Amino acid sequence: MNLGFYSRVAFRNVFRQRKRTFSLGVNYAIVTLILLLVFAFSHGASTNIAESLSRATSGHINIAGENVIDGKIYKGVLDYRKIENIVRDTLGPDTVIYPKYNVWTVTYNKGIPKRVRYYGIYPKLETDFQKQFEFIEGGWDDFASGSDGIIVSKELADYLELEPQGEVVVSTRTRFGAFNTTTFIVRGIFDTDNYFIENLAVAHFETLQKLDLADEDSASLLTVFVRDPGRIDRDRDRVVDALRAEGFDADKPENASDAISATSSASPRYSVEEGQEDTVRLTVATLDEVLGFVGTIVTAIDAIGGFLAALMLFVIVIAIFINLKMTITDRMGEIGTMRTIGMESGGVVSIFVLENIYLALLFVLAGIAIGFGVMALLVYGVTLPAKGAFSLLLDNGRLALRPRGADIVLIIVAISAFAAIFSYIPSRRAGKIPPAEALRKKA
Repeated sequence: MNLGFYSRVAFRNVFRQRKRTFSLGVNYAIVTLILLLVFAFSHGASTNIAESLSRATSGHINIAGENVIDGKIYKGVLDYRKIENIVRDTLGPDTVIYPKYNVWTVTYNKGIPKRVRYYGIYPKLETDFQKQFEFIEGGWDDFASGSDGIIVSKELADYLELEPQGEVVVSTRTRFGAFNTTTFIVRGIFDTDNYFIENLAVAHFETLQKLDLADEDSASLLTVFVRDPGRIDRDRDRVVDALRAEGFDADKPENASDAISATSSASPRYSVEEGQEDTVRLTVATLDEVLGFVGTIVTAIDAIGGFLAALMLFVIVIAIFINLKMTITDRMGEIGTMRTIGMESGGVVSIFVLENIYLALLFVLAGIAIGFGVMALLVYGVTLPAKGAFSLLLDNGRLALRPRGADIVLIIVAISAFAAIFSYIPSRRAGKIPPAEALRKKA
């Protein structure tokens, strides 16, 4: 007798005792449903956060840094146009690069100073950026038409009590330590569902550059978008090597905190570090490194789901033992007959183990089907307010549930293996029962 024979017998036996089969199978389906929802939610959350940040203020690869000049250290990227050319030569001409200039300012309203960071871009270059804004007043074209224009989120406009076309006086302590002042015109007030730009003030790159008294070839950050984000670690390494070959002091961030700090800092006053040679230090960080905090969120989600699944699996272990014990008792005559006609104890064990594997597979597949139905209801049937930190988990007001094929395969394999392992122990008892004893107990 071979495995094929055992498999056919086991499959026919799966639904012989339907009540017990259903009670155990429901547990498999519930565990599958929980794991599928947890994996889909955690993957959807991490993907949604990454996409939101990359559409807001980050890129697939981010180049920040500082410049050492005459013993003074200035935040920013010097020679950014040369760096752009190096990156394009390394990654290809279709690589998209956006220079940014960030400045912390004191913004005055009715004589009251409030601290605000302005995010400087080239409006005519970053045309995709505007797609995230729903303008309540003004618009992108008005903003792009004049270098003194700014657009602000509704939340920030309410905080600063700004009016459309109103003037905003800002002052900053430049990188050289002196104070500089300018006046902005509010060209637009927007609303957005992207958490990372809910409190954003956007200005023109050159205007902030001049406000900070910076060189024309200086930027706060370069955000790089590549064709294949799945290879950004390799692409980043290539960029670092290329920059070093051109004389730049380029390196990876030491940790996620360094990556976030480098890519989110605005230009402060210089610091002094005697004895340092003039150089341009660059920190080249990937989006994954900037998103280090997402790992904490995903870990917490996975931990909750894992705890629930573990409780259900514990229930399944108990159910397997009880189910098989009762099944073996009820099928003593069958066991005795199989042993009498020459089946080895291993064959008996194989049949009972295969029965549970088939049972697990059938209800795991049912749980997956139910899971997709539940996800469809949650995604298309439930709309939530897309504001605040909770919006990180939403895609246009809907839960970002994104199941992956690899996770589904993992669930199927893991639960099937679990069923096989924990059904093997009680099944061994059935295989060790002598034929005569089995027939006698049946009689």
